[in-house]
Amino acid sequence: MIKDAIASKRAEFGIVYGRRSIGKSSLLMKAVSRKGDLYFEALQNVSLKKQIDHFLYQLAEQTKTPRSVAGNWREVFDIVTYHTKTNRHYVVFDEFPWMASGRSELVSLLKYYWDNHWKKNPDLTLVICGSIASFMLKHIVHSKALHNRKTFEIKLPPLTASEAKLFFKNLRSDFEIARFLMVFGGIPKYMEQIDPRLSFSDNVDRLCFQKNGFFVNEFETIFKEQFKVVKNYESIVKVLSQKNCSKEEIGKHLKISSGGGLTSYINNLEQADFIKVFTPKAPFGASGKKQKNLFYGMNGYNFISIILSRTGILSNLILSLGCLIKLPDKA
Repeated sequence: MIKDAIASKRAEFGIVYGRRSIGKSSLLMKAVSRKGDLYFEALQNVSLKKQIDHFLYQLAEQTKTPRSVAGNWREVFDIVTYHTKTNRHYVVFDEFPWMASGRSELVSLLKYYWDNHWKKNPDLTLVICGSIASFMLKHIVHSKALHNRKTFEIKLPPLTASEAKLFFKNLRSDFEIARFLMVFGGIPKYMEQIDPRLSFSDNVDRLCFQKNGFFVNEFETIFKEQFKVVKNYESIVKVLSQKNCSKEEIGKHLKISSGGGLTSYINNLEQADFIKVFTPKAPFGASGKKQKNLFYGMNGYNFISIILSRTGILSNLILSLGCLIKLPDKA
């Protein structure tokens, strides 16, 4: 889809989003192949001045031109316009929510420059990319300012089982690979952490329960990136890591009413791929009434490992594929 957009005879405005470590940046960078292509990656938690300085540094490096000076994003976009006015250009703004500092003002400016400058070049392909689901969906995908401007949209999914299998180099059985995928999902960055020479149990112990293991703080890190106030979100996922629940059951357990923001919390968790909504196969319960949607935590295992690590307790059992997998005992 990205290659088709680059080769098209009209200006293209694409949106790419998905959870952290899903491979968005790698996918977009692979399309950077010719002179005139520009890839900008924003910095997290820095001032506006540092963000703009970093952007202009990347521009100078890629265009092989003297470093420009700008005091605001309008001046930055004027410079981008100068470099992309003619000829073919593939331009990526990666981690756009960081660039915008979580605010929508930059989206309005983006809309202005697209309408008045960038779309006039039929050989320009602009891609806005980000990981913070709530910002990307509210301010980019469903933005009123950008309505009818995007020409393609990609929500990057996890790897399929056949794709993820390539990471194991035929060193593990299909059943054991299935265990890995049930626990870690088809996330490329997570697959890279697995040592295919080791068993499922040894990998889980090394990555989740050993000091400095990759997944010990992973859940908390992603949570804080996605949500400014994590307490209620974390409480919901903790409940769902234990069992599937309806929205009403979650609210009752946490003493939060639907009018108290529970629906918003659940929607944001779903958009960020922490939980998934599904309807039971049987449309009617024993009472003859239609059953309500259930929610389950997709990353429930990671949450459990964090709780265990924080309390200094190491469990020797992990539930995977409906089987209890024995882990080495630790003192």
